[in-house]
Amino acid sequence: MYCTRCGSSNADGSKFCARCGAALETRAASAQAPAPSPGAAAVIAMEASRGGTILTLGILSVVLLGLIAGIPAWVMGHGDLQKMKTGRMNPDQRGMTQAGMVLGIIGTFHLALAVIIVVVVAAGLAFAAKAH
Repeated sequence: MYCTRCGSSNADGSKFCARCGAALETRAASAQAPAPSPGAAAVIAMEASRGGTILTLGILSVVLLGLIAGIPAWVMGHGDLQKMKTGRMNPDQRGMTQAGMVLGIIGTFHLALAVIIVVVVAAGLAFAAKAH
């Protein structure tokens, strides 16, 4: 399904364009009722983006908090990107949302790697102490 305003391709069944936010018309809907004016009605129906929050959580997960901020950034980012893809969320902060999600993933894996290293080193020291 293509947007009549900007021409971008959207998933079938989307109510709003993922790129510009314009209301999308289906053939059946356009035959039954006049199309709503793109603008205020389309913007009100979409959820607001949380890109800034997700990016902040992602940065905190890499710099400081690991799992505490990483997993929420990962989960929220994934959910918001899906909503943007289907036209249920305003896509104006897609870049920040993607960046925050990626940073959340990186922060989560860095913390997991650090825990593995600490466990291996501790096990090695315990083994070395028993050997002497």
